[in-house]
Amino acid sequence: MSLGASSRSNGGKRALAGPFPLSYEPSRSGGSEFSRSSPGASTSSLAAGPPAKRFQQRTLILSGFVTNIAGVFVLPATRYAGIGML
Repeated sequence: MSLGASSRSNGGKRALAGPFPLSYEPSRSGGSEFSRSSPGASTSSLAAGPPAKRFQQRTLILSGFVTNIAGVFVLPATRYAGIGML
């Protein structure tokens, strides 16, 4: 099978063969797509303003790495201890 049109009937739309979906339908609500992480991303974006004005960029980046590395160890530890944050 070539990378041309799929042999399946998909309403006349051309699609790639293989593991790709038959057609791509962008969101009909104007391109916005919200998931369960959307409120958290919005909240963290709104909360990022004051620290960005108060601290240097280098300090913010280093604190982000430290927080991320700590999370890599804390989350599995809570699951192992039976607390299970997720």
